[in-house]
Amino acid sequence: MDRRWIVSGCFLVLLASGASTSLSANPGPGRIPRPFSQLLYGDLQEREILRQALELEVRDCMQRKGFSYTIPTKPLGPDPHENPYGFIAPGDAAARGYGFSETPAAAPDEPNESYAALHNDEAKEAWREALIGSPERAIPVAHVVTDTISADTRSCIFRARIATYGDPKWDEIEFPLDELANGVVRRTIGSEEFAGSRREWQRCMKQNGFDLAAELGAAPKAARKRGDAAFERAIATADARCLLETDSWTIARRVQERLEKLERERAPARFERVSALHARAVARAQRRVGAAAGP
Repeated sequence: MDRRWIVSGCFLVLLASGASTSLSANPGPGRIPRPFSQLLYGDLQEREILRQALELEVRDCMQRKGFSYTIPTKPLGPDPHENPYGFIAPGDAAARGYGFSETPAAAPDEPNESYAALHNDEAKEAWREALIGSPERAIPVAHVVTDTISADTRSCIFRARIATYGDPKWDEIEFPLDELANGVVRRTIGSEEFAGSRREWQRCMKQNGFDLAAELGAAPKAARKRGDAAFERAIATADARCLLETDSWTIARRVQERLEKLERERAPARFERVSALHARAVARAQRRVGAAAGP
């Protein structure tokens, strides 16, 4: 049995295990959100308020343990729960291709790096352990198919999650539902409708001068292998155009929504509970952030 230890930092609330994310910062024509992502994580505004509340809980927990913690001010970037099929939007294709040939952006400032610079190795390790915990103290908190999700329940990350979502069993809710979302994506890709759209896309790409396999990711793979910026933009532009001409966005969305509906109908009480927990978490986060901001 595989075991995963949760150490993903203060954005753990946004964790999505096993899903591919879009190559594009643009959600694309009509959007294809990852299955159940709205239910689990909400829209960008809700995700941001949850992030802020989570960071406040982490800061307060670290202070109670005698450590400093500075909340990062950077807002969330593009939604990682958009476009699980890696489709590229026309605007991105023309502007940046798949992003392979772009100059990497400078890493954002990490306000807590100053702590590491001012303390010895023992103090830094104690700070890190207070924040994310220790694998030696990790215990199972959720089970997903053949995996066991483990966490150090004394860490500030874990305690902040519980405080933010208001349910000590939140991990037992989130991770299995996220795994169910992975299954919906896999079944969408395996459907005959989706496979047919990929064959149409393959024919379209060949007509545009790119002889590729029908599999997802074939065009970005070819662009990365070639390593040429002009070629990358050309193939990305053709990719985006063929996705539109073959209705690939619409077909993927339609199949996914049908499969999501089936899952909701199988266990309506489960989804109603998650919806209620999420709504309460957002309301709690709004109060927490509002109180921290003061009058």
